[in-house]
Amino acid sequence: MSERLPADADDQSISGDEILYRRIPLNPSEMIQETDVPGEFRPSSGNFRSEGPLSVDRSSLSSPEQTRDRAKPAVFHIMWLQNSEGSSAG
Repeated sequence: MSERLPADADDQSISGDEILYRRIPLNPSEMIQETDVPGEFRPSSGNFRSEGPLSVDRSSLSSPEQTRDRAKPAVFHIMWLQNSEGSSAG
């Protein structure tokens, strides 16, 4: 049985260069129009708030398509960030 890390602990076994995928609901209330470019959006900060650990997929273990398709029939965008970016953001 593997030990669980506390919710606020970084898993040091995951490289800072690892790309992490996060599903973002395809819902206008979850997106913010960032620029004047029509159709260009970014996820709202609410997509990164959680009472517990934030759920992400590791690129070494899954593809963006696998991350997106795991939630069918719902429709999601996939965003990615480097593990070091997420870790430094807290």
